[in-house]
Amino acid sequence: MAAPADSRSLTRVTAERATVVAQLVTVKAVARQRVALLYLSRRVACRTCFRLAYPSQSEDLMGRMWRKQGKIERRLRSGKRLTSATRERLVDELMLAKDARQAAFIAAARRLLGL
Repeated sequence: MAAPADSRSLTRVTAERATVVAQLVTVKAVARQRVALLYLSRRVACRTCFRLAYPSQSEDLMGRMWRKQGKIERRLRSGKRLTSATRERLVDELMLAKDARQAAFIAAARRLLGL
């Protein structure tokens, strides 16, 4: 939704929509990108303005590997017909994800133990 060219064009829009347009222009000016609006309080803002993050953005390496492993396992168990090449590729990715997760666990354990 783009901002109106001048204030006269706002008279054609309902007052409620004009408020949303004004808030959107304000949010876009702060975030400097196209964003989705969040109505979490009396203020309307984007994730950047509220300083919110998705849960996956605060995961460590081990958490990301657990999530990746789960996605691959769900795809393999989905019951969909996979070609043998796709199945082999997914199994290889699964093994790599498990290895990376184990390496991350060992590194974290060493840091905690001071080794």
